[in-house]
Amino acid sequence: MNIFQQSFRELSGYGDVERCLRDSVSPVCVTGLAQIHKAQLLLTVSEQHTALVITDDDNTARRLAEDINEMASEEIAVCFPSREYTIHSAEGVSHEYEHARLGVLSKILEGRCRIVAAGAEAVMQYVPPSEALRENSFVIKKGSEFDTSDLAKRLVRCGYTKCESIEGPSQFSIRGSIVDIYSPQAPAPYRIEFWGDEVDSINYFDPESQRRTDSVEEVMIIPSRELIYEPSALADLIEKTAGQSRAANAGKFREKAAADIEKLRQGIFIENSDKYINLIFPEYSSVFRLLQRRRVLQRIQPDNEPCKGNRGTVHRRRPHNA
Repeated sequence: MNIFQQSFRELSGYGDVERCLRDSVSPVCVTGLAQIHKAQLLLTVSEQHTALVITDDDNTARRLAEDINEMASEEIAVCFPSREYTIHSAEGVSHEYEHARLGVLSKILEGRCRIVAAGAEAVMQYVPPSEALRENSFVIKKGSEFDTSDLAKRLVRCGYTKCESIEGPSQFSIRGSIVDIYSPQAPAPYRIEFWGDEVDSINYFDPESQRRTDSVEEVMIIPSRELIYEPSALADLIEKTAGQSRAANAGKFREKAAADIEKLRQGIFIENSDKYINLIFPEYSSVFRLLQRRRVLQRIQPDNEPCKGNRGTVHRRRPHNA
């Protein structure tokens, strides 16, 4: 057992926490912990339960995840950042935070993280429903068969951009029997070589030197954008909504929507599609909901917030079914 977990388990108050978790007592409030001890508590609790940790902001969540991983000597905690929504027309929109979020969502669905740390804003923001993420994620294995033209269409549908050569995440290229893909959650792009329709080899490679590095047996390809949609289907939804609108500014909405509909009819993904998020995902989904059935919810009190209770105090209520 990790020395940090072992030492925390030996504290008298931790026994109360374990009993509350075992007996489904909720909520439980642990007060008086220093920042490093909050990380130590979460490290210990997450051995048996997946934990969603809600902090005041992204920076606090990031530092907490780093502290936990340092104690664990491996990456068991991930930071789920917030992102800015693109509502107005813009050129050169950055998808850095969106890619980070997609990487975390992929790990959640695959069960590859014990702790998710997120600011309050990030927890409440829309994310793709788990069904949409699963439907648009797929595995490529050595020995499996893919038609490269069908693979290219699938990647475009998942938000990837076809390029001559890969420079960053969410891009792919096809040169003869070689397909390069840079999935957002991957540490480096994949180079996949085909023999006919069969996958012959898969390697990571350096996009600058183009040299292959590690060989792998299989890779996971995830969507490169949170808003996953068919352009023509979204155009139909916008057109229907605009036609039904009876709001005072309905005319202005129809005018602006017409430009987006025209692009979508041409198969173009619009950069400011966030404004149509309710049409794309009519049912609200969040990272909170993705983890709702299998998580211990932790709210981390800021260091500068007055603490009620004695140091190391555990406050608890009776079980809901008592």
